[in-house]
Amino acid sequence: MKPKHNKIWIELDEPKDAEHAKAMCYQANNMLHRLGDTGGREFWWDTKDHQYCFGGDMGYVTLPDRGTWFNLDYLGRGD
Repeated sequence: MKPKHNKIWIELDEPKDAEHAKAMCYQANNMLHRLGDTGGREFWWDTKDHQYCFGGDMGYVTLPDRGTWFNLDYLGRGD
């Protein structure tokens, strides 16, 4: 079965603490905003469960492996 699009995996490092995790989310979100519109979805740190999440107003997913797949065809498009 042929994939619908090319993909790229973005994974954040294991944080030293919650402040480090929040700083990495901030940087990763800045990078994503530069690459393209992610539909309001962003990385964030769940202080209760001590793990990264990715999502927005319409829901989110927890990232036990600290990363998620993105559409490379969209984010890697030329201007």
